[in-house]
Amino acid sequence: MILIVYKLVDSQQFPDIYRQPINIEPSYEHRLIHYLFKKYEIAHKYARPRKNSSDAVVVDFSLNLKKLLDLNAKNQALTSLIEMTLIWTDDYLSWDRELFNQLQRIQFNVRDIWRPSIRIFQLIEERYEANPVIEAVVEWNGRITWVPRGIYTTPCEVDVTFFPFDRQTCSLEYGNWIHSNDQVQIQLGSYLNNTNKFAYSIDEGAEWEITNVQQEVLNNISYNLACCSNEKFTIMRFHLKLKRNATFLSIVLFLPCSLLMIVNLLTAFLPPSSSEKIHLTLSIFLSYFVLLLIVMDYIPQGSKLPVVGRLFIASLSIIALNIITSAIVYNIALKGVSQIHANQSLKNNLSKLGRFLCIPNAYYMVYMEEENHLDTRVNLVNDHAITELVDENSLKRDKKPIVNCVTSAESENLYPNPEHKLIRNLLSNYERGHRSARPVKNIHKALHLNFTLFLRKLIDLDPKNQELTTLIEIKYEWIDELLKWNESAYHGIKLVEMNIKDIWSPNVRISELTGRKTDFNPIEEVIVESSGRVTFNPREILKTPCDVDVTYFPFERQTCSLSYVNWMHHNKAVFLRLKTSGNLPYDKFYFTPEPGNEWEIIDVHQDIFYHEHYDFECCSNRNFTAMIFKIELKRNATFLAIVLFLPCFLLVLLNLLSTFIPPDSSEKINLALSIFLSYFVLLMIVMDHIPMGRKVPAVGELIVASSVIIACNIITSTAVYNIALKGDGDAKVPDRIKKIILKLRKKLFVPVNYYVHIHSDSNDNDIPLEMMNEVEMENKRMLKKQRKRKANWSDDVLVSSFPKSGTTWVVEIVDEILRRGIEPDNESPTYLRAKMLELGPPAISKSVIDENNDENLMKGEKRVFKTHLAYTSLPSDIRSGQSNIRLIYIVRNVKDNLVSFYHFCRMNELYGLFKGSFSDFYDLWLNGQTPHGDWFEHVKGYLENSVNNENILIISYEELLESTFEMIGKISTFLNINLEDKVVKSIVEKTNIENMRQNKRTNRLEVKAYRQDISQFFRKGIAGDWKNWLNEEQSQRIDRLFEEKLPTDIRILLNKLFLSYN
Repeated sequence: MILIVYKLVDSQQFPDIYRQPINIEPSYEHRLIHYLFKKYEIAHKYARPRKNSSDAVVVDFSLNLKKLLDLNAKNQALTSLIEMTLIWTDDYLSWDRELFNQLQRIQFNVRDIWRPSIRIFQLIEERYEANPVIEAVVEWNGRITWVPRGIYTTPCEVDVTFFPFDRQTCSLEYGNWIHSNDQVQIQLGSYLNNTNKFAYSIDEGAEWEITNVQQEVLNNISYNLACCSNEKFTIMRFHLKLKRNATFLSIVLFLPCSLLMIVNLLTAFLPPSSSEKIHLTLSIFLSYFVLLLIVMDYIPQGSKLPVVGRLFIASLSIIALNIITSAIVYNIALKGVSQIHANQSLKNNLSKLGRFLCIPNAYYMVYMEEENHLDTRVNLVNDHAITELVDENSLKRDKKPIVNCVTSAESENLYPNPEHKLIRNLLSNYERGHRSARPVKNIHKALHLNFTLFLRKLIDLDPKNQELTTLIEIKYEWIDELLKWNESAYHGIKLVEMNIKDIWSPNVRISELTGRKTDFNPIEEVIVESSGRVTFNPREILKTPCDVDVTYFPFERQTCSLSYVNWMHHNKAVFLRLKTSGNLPYDKFYFTPEPGNEWEIIDVHQDIFYHEHYDFECCSNRNFTAMIFKIELKRNATFLAIVLFLPCFLLVLLNLLSTFIPPDSSEKINLALSIFLSYFVLLMIVMDHIPMGRKVPAVGELIVASSVIIACNIITSTAVYNIALKGDGDAKVPDRIKKIILKLRKKLFVPVNYYVHIHSDSNDNDIPLEMMNEVEMENKRMLKKQRKRKANWSDDVLVSSFPKSGTTWVVEIVDEILRRGIEPDNESPTYLRAKMLELGPPAISKSVIDENNDENLMKGEKRVFKTHLAYTSLPSDIRSGQSNIRLIYIVRNVKDNLVSFYHFCRMNELYGLFKGSFSDFYDLWLNGQTPHGDWFEHVKGYLENSVNNENILIISYEELLESTFEMIGKISTFLNINLEDKVVKSIVEKTNIENMRQNKRTNRLEVKAYRQDISQFFRKGIAGDWKNWLNEEQSQRIDRLFEEKLPTDIRILLNKLFLSYN
């Protein structure tokens, strides 16, 4: 029934004309775009648009600074509106104009074609319009013109010394993020005037004016942003010379200051006995604080104090000095000639001072016997807009029929180059799988992910919100087994560019995040090498929590942490490894220093933890990797210290002046009230700078204490003024009260002259000043909650080495020597009796030990410590020779050390149970990427500092094997201990490898982190085992490094120590 009704309605309401198919003939432009898309379907937009893969893409680059928006001196950041012009040729976007009605150019979306990865390097923030420029102009010969623009915030070191008449220089650096010069060549393009002169718009009404622009091209530059450090890149550097238009700021800053100083000088023309003299100076002082409140937002903060800041501080000090002198003069004036007499010398000095300050003498005739007369002596660029995409001739109707365009790529022999084929073949591997799955063919094999962190800029540390804002760049490296290829099958292509969205990407995230800001055009390009190695360099602005301690504001130091975790995969799925940048130590990471910023980075550290458990994962019993990067910061407090403490100090000093004013003068209360009001104005100024939290800063305590003192002064001044005005008949002051007041006077440094006349029954002005019996306060000494742990090495012994060089063996020998071969009272393991130095310095006293130390350790005169730290990481008192510690460094044949350390990393869970082959470990070890870093640097540090140092003994593992008896004697002599031969023989027997393997104190069987089912802690204990592991090429590489990295004298010494080196 429903179908019948529908048919009836349909036949009546819809005529046949609406049922006819739509047949619209496509225009030439539609046909052309469809034709070009067909060509790109065969090619790929991530491959360089060259039919010959050996040819480089040449990109003409020109920059147009449309507007300079802001230069923030506090954040050391330049914000500008920049337009780039990029011109290159795409071999796959050309066409025959005859086939398309003489069509000259068309519009294309840059997201659908290849585009150069040219970016600004030192970027803090990037903002685009709501409708960004993604259209490019494509001409018939393949020439592409793309003009993107955006608002960029870049770092700029601002020198505020001569603010507001300062001149600054800011730099913009552009370069190719992915491709080297062999693949993409960047050159300066011509501007509208057909020159290479940088284009910028002049805005005469803006705060900043561009005076000059210099540009330079740096060719063959190497930088660590890409995977291949030996590749050469090109950097385009633009230097902007800026000048501040200081007209407005000069009026706002200097004119009020000058007027207040002139008015301040007027106080010298008021009579000394006039109360208006103090009223005027106090009003000026208060006005100055109001002016300071206004201009504080204009004066930049940083490590340097601007000249205008010095002017304000000097003016404030002069006004405060004027108030002081006015109060003293007013005090003297009220006393009268009968109460004070000045000798002739003082009068002459006052007269000279008056002439120096240009003060008329007429008002000082009270003090001068004659009047001296003194002569008074009182400087645009137009926007790129494309309005026509088709040539005017092509808009005319041609009477000829439309040519049936050939859309097949084969008709033009459009065979893609090997790079296009390669990318398509690689992506086809992911079509069979899924990019969310780990790119390993063996699912039981862990994917090794290298992680390197670069702190590009510390943007802000907000104590109020407890937030740290940083610009972070991360470098990921991993092997993708789905992205490997044979170079010979693709004309020797070694690497290609791909998009991270098309392949597997790591899920390493920051664990605590309060905000994230990424670019509109984020970095999605990755470099893929033929071996499957993928390199990815993303960057973003992060806001992370930071526990800010404001106790010592503004002289505080803060420590903030960035914690990264593998969000989805445990260690057996994705093994995360820290990789240091450059020649930095293992526990350091790269950061860009910024000396002129409000916050200065002092030091950075990085730690990695392989056995973390997280509740938010499905498998709580799995181990995950956590990386913690600690940033130590120091505030540049020059500006804040002067702004906060100097006014506060001046106000407290002025508060004390009220004691010099007579008690019956109303100016005493007026002065205290004016100071109190000025203090509140100061509080308004500093409130924006003092962080608020549960802790009160020391400067906050100072301000509160000062305000309490001023309030108490107002209360006491009011009480004294009340008593002074009553007279003898209104109030009687008992002698007991007088004595208390006089005692307070001595403690508060109050002059006695004003209080010996307090109303009394006696006419004697000299009131006795006997000391009353004071209540004795109990003086309790509070013990400090924490004692500063200063290392007390005494005559201890420190055994140091690179891991698996025989450390445990030597520690056991030293322990036996110290005990003279006597058996210990218990079976405490060696690692508990000889503590690792990495766990902290020894206690202050030998009686202060922790629960893990065996008490047998304390019976001897010496304690034994061990370490694997590099020499430069040892405590300073050891390195400087201030301590009497005896240091024994054991070194082992470099090749045997490598083999033994490989087996140790395989069985040590603390090192992640290395799963790779020996060749994999060999490559990591050679590059210093294994735990404890470079073997050569470790050995070199100790051997260089052992020269002429009687507290350092160098021995070798091979010497101990060859001549154990003699070496034990050598060690005992070094420790100043004489042993009988039978004792030495017993030590030799106890410390041979087989006995130590069976000894519970040394075999480490109870250490759960050591998987001795994989490899024993004590293996063969022989020299020369490396010959069973290293091939000839690997051995020769180590020999070459041995020659390159170690000086001649150290090589000679090591060759003597390595008895079986060859």
